[in-house]
Amino acid sequence: MSSPFVPHKRVSNDTDSSFHQEGNGPGVHQISSKKKKLASLRMMAARMNLTPTKIVVSLVALVLVILVLCLESDSELISAQSFGPSLRSQKVFTKPSPHLWKDIPIVPPDTNQKKVLVTGAGGFIGSSVAYKLLERGDKVIVVDEMNDYYDVRIKEANLEILRQKAKEMNEKDGAMKRRLEIYIGDINDHDLMKSVFERENPDYVCHLAARAGVRPSIQDPLLYVRANVQGSTNMLNYSRDYNVKNIVVASSSSVYGESGSTFFFGSRGCE
Repeated sequence: MSSPFVPHKRVSNDTDSSFHQEGNGPGVHQISSKKKKLASLRMMAARMNLTPTKIVVSLVALVLVILVLCLESDSELISAQSFGPSLRSQKVFTKPSPHLWKDIPIVPPDTNQKKVLVTGAGGFIGSSVAYKLLERGDKVIVVDEMNDYYDVRIKEANLEILRQKAKEMNEKDGAMKRRLEIYIGDINDHDLMKSVFERENPDYVCHLAARAGVRPSIQDPLLYVRANVQGSTNMLNYSRDYNVKNIVVASSSSVYGESGSTFFFGSRGCE
């Protein structure tokens, strides 16, 4: 089979004859040197079984990889030079600028005792929030269905810690207050939630109840829609209907959003 490259012996003969020519000036040696380098590259390509098509494809792939890496790189600060000379002297902020808040009055914190309904307080985050509320003197109303996404005994232990904290706060104040109320049930149970709101009349709601995990949500999406979407919507409606002063809704840790990047950063929002 004939090769698209010049045979090794032929390259060597052509190079030698060109190199030994005399009387043609220094340019002869420069041309000969270029021929030798070209011949070496051809021999190397032949040994590696590289065809011109393979070389072109490899170069294109390399350029694409470099472009992807450049597009994927993330920076906290945007270079002002990319916006032209008019913005080079301006500082680029990645956080809200102070001047945006200068006309906004500062609302003093409410230091009075509060009645806070905490959903999902059997979990790690919910029980930690409820513990801190008890510690600062607030009354806490817990609603948790105690599902078996992980060991229920862990959730029961968390609730017991809350009971002990409420008892400790009563002993510290020398009073027997009803600092903690626990309701086991689903936030989508309208009869249960109606009785909780009417009996306890909470001023604030901290909604932390949710189904966690990405893979189980794919296996049983309707369960997750009911718990996370419908449940959160119901908590907003309850808060409106029973004149709750403020509600805090914490997103699931398993939310990723539609991002164009493979990597996730705390400074990047999710849709």
